[in-house]
Amino acid sequence: MLDIEYMHIEYCEACSCDYLEIVSGLSSDGVTFGRKCGYMRSFSYFSFRESLKVLFVSDVQSRYRGFRATYTQVNHTGKFFWYVTSCRGVDYAH
Repeated sequence: MLDIEYMHIEYCEACSCDYLEIVSGLSSDGVTFGRKCGYMRSFSYFSFRESLKVLFVSDVQSRYRGFRATYTQVNHTGKFFWYVTSCRGVDYAH
């Protein structure tokens, strides 16, 4: 399960500037949940496949807060593992 606590990235039509894309499964047979951009609060993705890919793409034109995500994995013993990642705006030198 992937929980997105917040997402505040650049919004533009068809999410062509900056976007977050989540794919359940391997690239060859993966199912995409589509591109997400702009501002969103608290949403979750569930996958019953063995992999979940999170892709963040930015055109580096604007600076926003970014996103914060927590990944929770349950293994065959029933134990939980948590992974926390976040991506914040970065000031790129030109």
